[in-house]
Amino acid sequence: MDKQEKKTPAAAPEISLPAPRKKKRWRTALIAVLVVLALVLILAVRGVMSAREKLSSSLYTLGTADYRDITVSVSGTAAVEPAEAYRLTALVRGEILEAPFEEGDQVEQGDLLYRIDAGDVEIAVERAEIAVEQARLSYESLLSSGAPDSQVENARLSLRSAELSLESAQEQLSAYTLTSPISGTVIEKNYKTGDNLDATTAGYLAVIYDMSSLTFEMRVDELYINEIQVGQEVRITADALPGETFTGHVSRVNINGTAMNGVTTYPVTVDIDQAQGLLPGMNVSAEILVEHAEDVLTVPVEMVQRGDVVQVLPPDAYDRSGNPDYSRLEERQVTLGRNDEDYIEILSGLEAGETVVYEAQATTLMEQLMSGGFAGGMASGAAGETP
Repeated sequence: MDKQEKKTPAAAPEISLPAPRKKKRWRTALIAVLVVLALVLILAVRGVMSAREKLSSSLYTLGTADYRDITVSVSGTAAVEPAEAYRLTALVRGEILEAPFEEGDQVEQGDLLYRIDAGDVEIAVERAEIAVEQARLSYESLLSSGAPDSQVENARLSLRSAELSLESAQEQLSAYTLTSPISGTVIEKNYKTGDNLDATTAGYLAVIYDMSSLTFEMRVDELYINEIQVGQEVRITADALPGETFTGHVSRVNINGTAMNGVTTYPVTVDIDQAQGLLPGMNVSAEILVEHAEDVLTVPVEMVQRGDVVQVLPPDAYDRSGNPDYSRLEERQVTLGRNDEDYIEILSGLEAGETVVYEAQATTLMEQLMSGGFAGGMASGAAGETP
């Protein structure tokens, strides 16, 4: 009997599963991080290099020794005032009977401004006039009758006394009529007809300005006061009138100085020649023209260092691209002359056309960076990488 063969069951088919992708993702992320870091490093290097270039160039300012006209001047500020002003006050009390003017009116010297009720003072004047007349009659009678000299002399003295009393009463009466002491414009009128006036509390009854001539007083430092002389021309500008320039002249130099915080200043009065448009109280800037020099060798004021030294850049201190080599700066001793706000005269030590350099002193690198040096370089580098 044949042996029956035992059948082996077929093996189950193998299922192929995908390999885990964690490792591949990690590599991709690492590459991306490295690319970003490289990009940041490139931008940082560019920013630092740009910042260094900007920092180096911003530390130096170039100028040229050249022939220019300069005007030596002394500047200051002040407030415009009328050349003549009068603030009217009263010495009496009483009701105001007349006040025939208004603010803004033009008045002439001697015009009536206020008439105040004189009352008892007018009666006193009348009585004084009577007393004078009586004394005169008595004196003339004794004189013509051949009376003793002693009686005649007493009568003469009585007449003189009565006359003095009358003059005193009339002077008191005149205080009740107020007239304008100057010709000008009424700026303020503080009392009107019907008001009761009390001299002890009245203050100013009116203010009058002579607007035909305006002036101002500026303070000049002790370092420059000896350069100021009467008659010097003055250039004047006012913030209230932009674009306009006025002229004036020094009319008085006062040597009564005032010291404050260790500095002494002196008052200098300036009369404005043509003041059309200017008003009392306006603030002005004034420039007293001390001296004018034409065609003198000058450099910018900031180029001169302490000790009358300037930094000079030689003509051959440039690279092929035309960039200056500041390591080749030369110190030059100079003799100084006059100066204005922008330029200073060079009497010796420089020639026309030479390049002078001002080197700014950076206190800290952080100040330079905060002023836009490094940040500006980073910003420009990042902009360059933006697609």
